[in-house]
Amino acid sequence: MSPLPREIVDAIVDCIETDRPLLSACLLTCDAKLAASCRRYIFRQVKIGPPGSRLSAKAFSDVVAAAPDILPLVTTLHLKQGYPNWVPFETTLPPLVSSLINLRSVHLNHIEFQDSCRLLESLKSHSLLTQLHLSMCHFASYAELISFLSAFSSLTVLSIVGRLYVRPYAPTSRSPGTTPNRLLELNVDRKWGLDFVSTHDAFICMDDLQTLRVQSLDSQDVWPVLDTLKSLQHFAISDCYYGDSPPQQLPLNSPRTLWVSAEYLGALIWWTHTLSRSNNFLLEVITFVIPSLVAPAFEILSHWKALDATLTRRDYRSLRRVNFIVAVGSELWSQGSVSTTPRADHLVDFISCSCERLAEMGLLYVGIVDDRGTTNQDVWTYEAATTPTS
Repeated sequence: MSPLPREIVDAIVDCIETDRPLLSACLLTCDAKLAASCRRYIFRQVKIGPPGSRLSAKAFSDVVAAAPDILPLVTTLHLKQGYPNWVPFETTLPPLVSSLINLRSVHLNHIEFQDSCRLLESLKSHSLLTQLHLSMCHFASYAELISFLSAFSSLTVLSIVGRLYVRPYAPTSRSPGTTPNRLLELNVDRKWGLDFVSTHDAFICMDDLQTLRVQSLDSQDVWPVLDTLKSLQHFAISDCYYGDSPPQQLPLNSPRTLWVSAEYLGALIWWTHTLSRSNNFLLEVITFVIPSLVAPAFEILSHWKALDATLTRRDYRSLRRVNFIVAVGSELWSQGSVSTTPRADHLVDFISCSCERLAEMGLLYVGIVDDRGTTNQDVWTYEAATTPTS
């Protein structure tokens, strides 16, 4: 028996929540309190794939049959399609999903739903679901898609990756007595997703939206939507085409944080001009992510001096942090040392020397991350892991 109280054991395990091998090792100990605390994290997120995958629906069903106390621990479910289309025909999946009483987040990846799919009905039974992530999914009809989205009255986070295919595409009206989902966070990576959400205010309300992430869009498609988001606090944009000239006035009136993935020098120049014209002086954190593969193209002193001068104007006195993150390819990062990436190191030094005013004011942070880490925008948007240089 452990001499430590349960609260202390839980606090220790909280520190290793992302280290799955270590959690699994702790699970094998004879200490009941330690094992119970580790199980919270091991089974918090379940990823189910097609038959023959690392964890199939049948395999997980066998696990919970032997240990039914696992079911209340699952809060996040990932379902991924394989070949052939297995999800609609997997008989163990609907009752399994229905039994996940504390399910709050669902990720559906490349799934083709058939007419009267039992899995959809099982998912819709989770009315307290707060996060829904849809990636390249197919729905049997437009009415079925709307019925699915309308089922989650507590939905606050919605992600749409790619196009949601429906057959046929025929808009339908909201059922009487239903209320639209009041989103707090929206993630879209194609124009279709942005158009779908912004034109379906009967089902999706963005009046309270606080976080918007967009990817793979023409920037001109984003600004009209931005102009309507009066509660927006955090805005992230990546892999977008900006055009030849920035708008006279960018509709960024309320966000406190701005996250930009600058894949080419023109994007950085565009944002420098845009920020110099902006009337949003409430920005507190600005983050630029730059791929190390294009690092040499960014080593132009005049552009960095212009950005440095723009962000140190008195108008931007609310700024508390300016992050420049150089993203290194995973194949280089896995070699074991950041020093194996001279282009990234050189660009970090170049930016640090160029942005003298930001550094003097204690606002500047320049760092290197694995490019897989740039998908976790929260790290850099909300200052979770950075410290300004002195």
